Amino acid sequence: MTPLAAAYLAAQDQLNAIYRDAVAGQGQGNRSRTAYLAFLLAAALAVVDALDAAAHDYATQQIAESFAAGAVHVDPEWQWSDTEVNIAHALAADSYADLIAANNDVRAAAKRLFRELRDANVDVETRIGALTAAEYASGAGFARVLYRNGARFPLAAYASMAVNTKLAVAFNAGALNAAAGLGAAYIEVRDGPECGWSTHRDPDKADGTVRAIEDFAAFPIAHPNCVRTPGAVRLDVTTPQEAADATPFTPDAPPVDQPVPAVAASPVRRAGRSSRTSRAGAAAAAVAGATAMSQRRASRQFARLRRTQR
Repeated sequence: MTPLAAAYLAAQDQLNAIYRDAVAGQGQGNRSRTAYLAFLLAAALAVVDALDAAAHDYATQQIAESFAAGAVHVDPEWQWSDTEVNIAHALAADSYADLIAANNDVRAAAKRLFRELRDANVDVETRIGALTAAEYASGAGFARVLYRNGARFPLAAYASMAVNTKLAVAFNAGALNAAAGLGAAYIEVRDGPECGWSTHRDPDKADGTVRAIEDFAAFPIAHPNCVRTPGAVRLDVTTPQEAADATPFTPDAPPVDQPVPAVAASPVRRAGRSSRTSRAGAAAAAVAGATAMSQRRASRQFARLRRTQR
């Protein structure tokens, strides 16, 4: 579990407890109901504010670290270029925006719930009676992201999915940019055996195939929590037909919780830095463009998944 996912999990527990206290009136003491609800709402919003700060730290640090890890995975001598810094910044901004949007959903839901509790002046027994025992025990309330299909997903679970997904995208983007910098046009793909190329159900399966680097950059993952990673850099493959006919150098799929073995295991060695040509620069530019396109697609997918709450 990433530090950010742990922070969201702890925040989920805090928000659930605040919700239960608000519904039951537990801890109200001598305070008026209005004053007590205002106190709890302030506490809930403070928890979400802390998540904003944690999301910022994650976006400015862990995304860049994941990008660099992917690049070094392909080329141990890799160093940051201006283009790659810009790509990492764009990935970080996109990841931060996703988490802030989810946090804002929770803020809006919390304000609405506390407004209803304050204005309705419903007694505790009636309010609790409207909930199932499981809902009350779990704190089912405002700390959830509302999907467009009406489903409510716990904030911590949504954040974990978003973080895992964006870290995977950053790792793959770093690896693909490094491969392009080596002058490669094609790379092997490792993925779950049932995972399709553009979506999980795509009949065009990804695992064990050799793909153009810019195509991989356009689809660094097929779905949230996808385990897709790059395999060996294929400097021996230069055409689509050669890619279709190629036999993978890394025949076994990697475990889902770690990247594939280092590309140095490939029998095709990378070219020396002195032999890099203009093709490497052109490939890197193509990968940068494809990466940007995949980020815009992912952002639209996450936006469609959520339904903004007011």
